[in-house]
Amino acid sequence: MSANHANPLELDGGELRPTRLLLTGGTGFLGSHFLLWRLRAGGRLFVLVRGKSTEHARTRLLESLAEAAVSYDVPVPREEVERNVVVLVGDITQPACGLSSEDLSRLEEARLEEVWHCAASLAYENRHRDKIHAHNCLGTRNVVDVALKVGCERFLYVSTAYTAGTRRGWIPEQPHAEPLEGAAGFNNYYEESKAWAEREVARMCSAAGRAYGLLRPSVIVGPSASRRSGGTRFGIYGLVRELYRLRRELAQVSEPLRLLGHEGASINLVPVDHVVQDMLRLSAQGFPGGPAHHLVGPEDLPAAGLVECMSRALRLPILRFATHRETEASPIEELFDLRGAFYSSYGLNPKRFARALPSHPALSLKDLEVYLSSFLAELARERAGAVFTPVQVRARDGAEVCGFTRGDPSRPVLVLCNAYAMPEEFLAPLAQRLAENWRVVTWNTRWLPTPTPDFDPSRCDSSVHVADLMAVLDHLGISRVESVVGWSSGVQVALRALAEHPARFASGVLLNGTVSLPATPEHPMTSFEKNLRQLFPQIAANPRVAERYCKLIFGGRSGEEAPHGEDRKVVASVLTSTDPHLLYMTSVPFRTPSSLFRYANMVCALFREREDAWTSSVTQPVLVHGGGADAISHPDQVARLASRLVRARTVLNPNGDHFSHFHDEGIATMIEDFAQQAPAEGPSVEPAEDGFSRTLDRLIHLSNADLSNPFRDLVWEKSLPEDQHWMSPELLSIHGTPWEQALTPQQLFRLSKWECINFFSLNVTGIRELLTEMISRIHTPGHEVSSEYLHHLVLEENEHMWYFSRFCLTYGGKIYKDRRIRYDNFPEPDIKEFLAFATVLVFEEIVDFYNSQMAKDERLPPFVREINRLHHSDETRHITYGRLNIERLHQGLRAKHGAERLREVERALKRFMLTSMQKLYNPEIYKDAGLPEPLKLRNELLANPARVAFNERILSKTLRFMVKKDIFTDDRWA
Repeated sequence: MSANHANPLELDGGELRPTRLLLTGGTGFLGSHFLLWRLRAGGRLFVLVRGKSTEHARTRLLESLAEAAVSYDVPVPREEVERNVVVLVGDITQPACGLSSEDLSRLEEARLEEVWHCAASLAYENRHRDKIHAHNCLGTRNVVDVALKVGCERFLYVSTAYTAGTRRGWIPEQPHAEPLEGAAGFNNYYEESKAWAEREVARMCSAAGRAYGLLRPSVIVGPSASRRSGGTRFGIYGLVRELYRLRRELAQVSEPLRLLGHEGASINLVPVDHVVQDMLRLSAQGFPGGPAHHLVGPEDLPAAGLVECMSRALRLPILRFATHRETEASPIEELFDLRGAFYSSYGLNPKRFARALPSHPALSLKDLEVYLSSFLAELARERAGAVFTPVQVRARDGAEVCGFTRGDPSRPVLVLCNAYAMPEEFLAPLAQRLAENWRVVTWNTRWLPTPTPDFDPSRCDSSVHVADLMAVLDHLGISRVESVVGWSSGVQVALRALAEHPARFASGVLLNGTVSLPATPEHPMTSFEKNLRQLFPQIAANPRVAERYCKLIFGGRSGEEAPHGEDRKVVASVLTSTDPHLLYMTSVPFRTPSSLFRYANMVCALFREREDAWTSSVTQPVLVHGGGADAISHPDQVARLASRLVRARTVLNPNGDHFSHFHDEGIATMIEDFAQQAPAEGPSVEPAEDGFSRTLDRLIHLSNADLSNPFRDLVWEKSLPEDQHWMSPELLSIHGTPWEQALTPQQLFRLSKWECINFFSLNVTGIRELLTEMISRIHTPGHEVSSEYLHHLVLEENEHMWYFSRFCLTYGGKIYKDRRIRYDNFPEPDIKEFLAFATVLVFEEIVDFYNSQMAKDERLPPFVREINRLHHSDETRHITYGRLNIERLHQGLRAKHGAERLREVERALKRFMLTSMQKLYNPEIYKDAGLPEPLKLRNELLANPARVAFNERILSKTLRFMVKKDIFTDDRWA
């Protein structure tokens, strides 16, 4: 191959021998460009793609190839795809990459020469650490494992030149030394994860005697052949897109927007076609030299020149490159500090990369200007091609409402209720995913983002937005909605729509809700919400205050009146709590004094609405979703909302944030699965407070409607992977303690297994006691009303005990023993009765806290998730019964026993709560996990402040219920 080829367009396919290979990341930026040009050489090409089916995965791959091909003005070679490409449905985060035994056999029979591992997570923020680790570390290990199993000759890992981390100066083309003093040797966890993966590739391949290569591109831009983006929105393109979308807002900034960098900072950019050419050349030449290869540009570009190019291209003269700031950063500058953290790290430690391959033509700042103008033209075309079809609707009060639809009108309908003042773009990715099978309808809230002229601060409550929604549905001729999906403050609108129009909406989904539930010491708020409640009443009261704050946000001129320093911190906190990658949308309410004034009034009206947020009037099934990393709506809001709804199901994604619906494809799948289970007719179930017997009738109805049969439906795996968590890492008994950092990943996996076995064992022994209590009371005096429902409860609990016990025996070889707690100091039959049911309820609520999280944790084996999901599905009904029953039984105790005796009952139940939590710290699990001094470890963990706080968090919901119903006199449990 000649060293003079400038890009893959000039390659002659005859120079490359046909190769039998497996590719991951074929739907990604680099992977799709590599596959597009690798097709020209022929050979058998297996491509691993995530998808619901082979057809779905194939469609995704073709779409990615088409996006790559258009950047070179060439068609996708469909004949070569049909003839040579085999699409395999899989997921690198799963053991064996989720491949079936048949697919593994096909790969083995193909006698692969190369495996190219391009798939990776490009996230870098610490909040995404688990996701990055799952894809870049565990995912790489899984792909290598597949390569070794099927007998591949050579493994090629696409890493990054920046695995050099914080090293400076000359970076040789060789494997890096062992970890660079842990995370301190890297600028972010992305770099660290890629370096870890490099070492794992080298270790596994060397141990198996297989050849391997470490390919390290720098910051990749679009093809040099066309200067287009080539389909990527990462790297420099992400920052430029952010500035492009904010250009109207930034136009009002009166002082320079100082983008920080170090003196002499520079970035190495390399066109994607140059990287592909290097990859193809290495393959053709048999990968000469050592295992590491730098696929980088010959020269770096100065960061100051890059900022100047962006300033000219975007026509934003306020952009400045600065090595320091003479004055305090404005809130908008603080936001850009967050947004540019990843890119600025490139210039922190100047370095030059060795390169043995022939050099490509260097990129200049003039080349960069062409790239930027081409990309801005792409963004303009993108903006013109809207995701939604707009619909202009006249509301009942005569106001104009902007509605939007997407999808086939003949399909069932989903309604999306956006957050107050947010543009429809916020829902576009979710709508695109849902529109494959649904007709999606949404609308813009009036006043903001649609600047309607009829703004009235006294009419800002959710009733106006619900009325607008009904006008949109009437205009479109939609009489039934399968599910109304609310996000953030849109949850309040969804709840009110469900409550006021039960015949119209079959079910609801609440995503990361911000609602009018009152703020109390028992219900924690995020810093974001606290700051809103502090700041917005001032702004809502006076348009002039809004004007002052607007100047503060965008950097007003010195000497002008502005809020004091403490308020400035509050403003900065509000802005920086949002996702900096979505700044162009989250900034909509802050763009002008008028929009800020309107938004403040809308938010204040939200907090003043009904204290139950309409939950007590909702009878339809509702799915409540939240994120453990949500900085806007507190994660506890999930349980809090669900506890107030008659038919709620909860999902807490431990790693999800407030904007998961925008990034996470799994949210759409979750909504679809739930909406498809909605009843065929409108709800007719009465609320719980309408009577104990009517509630039992409702629970019986729901039990009968649940057609699942674990004895029939569960498909038992022969074994479960030992190199994967069986219990969510955040739920392990060592989480948040020094032990968590001290254990190796393999030790954590082993501990996770035995903690799961212990947790399921507690379910077995707990259910056995529960069944004894329930069966002894069926059709006995005093239980005439309950007996019919108890038959259903016993049947379901028997199923639970069966699958929990079988799981423990199949995958752990044993069921951990447990001692029953006796209450012999309470001879009174009615107190014994109360304690029997109350301890069952406490046990169920603790268990359901774990089930609801693990049911949706994709880091766990699918079968473990399914067991947790099944149990959670039934427990929501059992907890509803348990709460109503013990409230009724305690009323009887209060009528018969004195305060001191009731206090003794309270203390006994609190001791049970404490003991129940301690059982999760079973020394036998530490022994089975191979940890030293298990009893000492248990005692240390129980005394650890992080574990004490975690245990309190689990029990907080139950304690609040007990206090509210006067069962407990206070919320202290230990």
